[in-house]
Amino acid sequence: LRFLEQKNYTITKLEEYSNLMTKLEGLTLGKTIKDDVLVFFLKQLGSLLTAGVKLVEALELLAMQQESKAVRKILFAVYQEVYNGNKLSAAFAMFENDFPNVLVAMTEAGEATGDIGNTIKAAAEHFETSQRTKKAISGVVKSPMIYLAITIVVMIAMLLLVFPTFQEMFDAMGAESLP
Repeated sequence: LRFLEQKNYTITKLEEYSNLMTKLEGLTLGKTIKDDVLVFFLKQLGSLLTAGVKLVEALELLAMQQESKAVRKILFAVYQEVYNGNKLSAAFAMFENDFPNVLVAMTEAGEATGDIGNTIKAAAEHFETSQRTKKAISGVVKSPMIYLAITIVVMIAMLLLVFPTFQEMFDAMGAESLP
């Protein structure tokens, strides 16, 4: 409603349209906001807040910019909670699958000290470092798995293709069995 009013629309009647597809779009399993999207959101939010933009306006702006409907829905819910007078940390806590407890605690500390912008930026840096570490560990773990898979394929190929050839050679020489 507020978004439409800002676009200079006169609202005469507003109804929520709901069908099976819109209900299915709302269902998510696990995390809706992926780690890279969360880091980008936090960086933007921190930058806007340190630049002097009000929290409510920053949340609304960032929610409108989201391409994913599910992420946009969560960010608009966070915006709505803050708009209604609740703390940002409480709004984040409502979505415990998407906003980690560390972020909620850091946001709460930033609200208590009054330096929410820099706290959000610090949280973004923390999650970005954590994300880089996860990717590095994942890469390190994948390499041995790939080598193991290649080794198994080579062993199976040798058992099926090479060893029968040696067996035929030993049979031709009159040997009783393959040593």
